[in-house]
Amino acid sequence: MMHPFSIRLEGPRALQARLPGEALRDLLDLVLEGCRKAVRLRAEGRSSAPGALPSWLAAATDFEVVGLRAGSAVVDLEAAPLADLTKDRFRQNPPIFDLDLSRTSLSIFAETFEQALRGEADSDFQDPGLLKTFADFSRILSTGIHRIALEDTAPEHPRRVEIQADRLATVESLWRKTPPTQSVRLAGRLDSLRQSDRHFTLVLTSGETLRGLAVGVEPRDLARSFGENVIVEGVAVFRPSGAVLRIDAEAVEPAPANLDIWSRMPVPLFGQLDRRTLYQPQGPRSGIHAIIGRWPGEETDAEVFELLEQIS
Repeated sequence: MMHPFSIRLEGPRALQARLPGEALRDLLDLVLEGCRKAVRLRAEGRSSAPGALPSWLAAATDFEVVGLRAGSAVVDLEAAPLADLTKDRFRQNPPIFDLDLSRTSLSIFAETFEQALRGEADSDFQDPGLLKTFADFSRILSTGIHRIALEDTAPEHPRRVEIQADRLATVESLWRKTPPTQSVRLAGRLDSLRQSDRHFTLVLTSGETLRGLAVGVEPRDLARSFGENVIVEGVAVFRPSGAVLRIDAEAVEPAPANLDIWSRMPVPLFGQLDRRTLYQPQGPRSGIHAIIGRWPGEETDAEVFELLEQIS
């Protein structure tokens, strides 16, 4: 059974079921990208990964455009529930996070977008790649569209998510303040393991736990370390709050007897660089204008020539 979903666009270029082609193209591209990343993050613990798009994900996030109508301009979509599209994908390996398979990818997308618009900085359902996709909706708001409303009309979980420039600023702030990934070396006990997708849990000596994906480790090598103390080398991915979202492990090795020196929760060493802060206005007496034509010292021309003669 197909579930309806609509996107209402308001603004001077969204009148009487008419939309700029550029806006409609970008809208559908971003909705599809957002669906894929939101569903994949809940299923696998990350919104994107190198390589080809998995066939199950392509099927799970398929939707159809069924109409364009006035009001101002409304794009009508339909999608089938995830359970109908993923078939046996989650029978042996359930999603890493909560993923209601009775809902559609469009519904998951709208819910996740709403969390970002609220500025939730410590959510399991956001990572830098997904936040960047949400922030990119600003492209549509620059084409004569002032407001976008995502409308999920399913009776079990109706939802209306309004997207405007001021609310998107909150999302962009979340994305910009997310610390960059950084290399880490951690020690702990390999407490749980899913060989099918290489998802594991690492327990530090403090009792704190970290989720990880063994992206660079063979499953059989990972299985040998189950329940043992290990050293994990890889990359830490952070939330906007600065807390660790996950570890992308590139190597897992037996740990030395003393774990304490390496068994500490990673903290971001650097903040995300906001390039806008690098811009400084240039005036006639500031910046490069302050040094052009000036010798940075008190020597006379004769003294400078004499020194150059001595070193030549």
